[in-house]
Amino acid sequence: MKRLGYTKFVAQGGDWGAVITEQMGVQAAPELRGIHTNMPGAVPADIDKAAFTGAPMPDGLSPEEKLAFERLTFVYSKGIAYGYQMGLRPQTLYGIADSPVGLAAYFLDHDAWSYALISRVFSGEAAGLTRTMSSTTSRSLG
Repeated sequence: MKRLGYTKFVAQGGDWGAVITEQMGVQAAPELRGIHTNMPGAVPADIDKAAFTGAPMPDGLSPEEKLAFERLTFVYSKGIAYGYQMGLRPQTLYGIADSPVGLAAYFLDHDAWSYALISRVFSGEAAGLTRTMSSTTSRSLG
């Protein structure tokens, strides 16, 4: 921010930006007047590591902490795959918001099953993705 000419600034972040914003606060540059995050990191490091790696739940947790650990484990095992996808080929994300072709490109680039169904259409086969097929129905076509 100093290189841009700002002598005072604030920082806001959510999702991964929250981690960066928190680190900016820890570094406490004199020009940084304040931070705001909408995803605070409030999980102790040892518990976070256990949930992330699939280790057993630590002993001595309260019922509320056990529930929080189970939810965190679920998020790490089922809920952050989108982050891995975005990290692989972020360029295809630009088109998914307002373009059917962009959404198709995203599926072709990130989802092997959708790629197989979509590519069959380009090969002249009648079966593929349709507006009315659920993913369960689509998977039974294979």
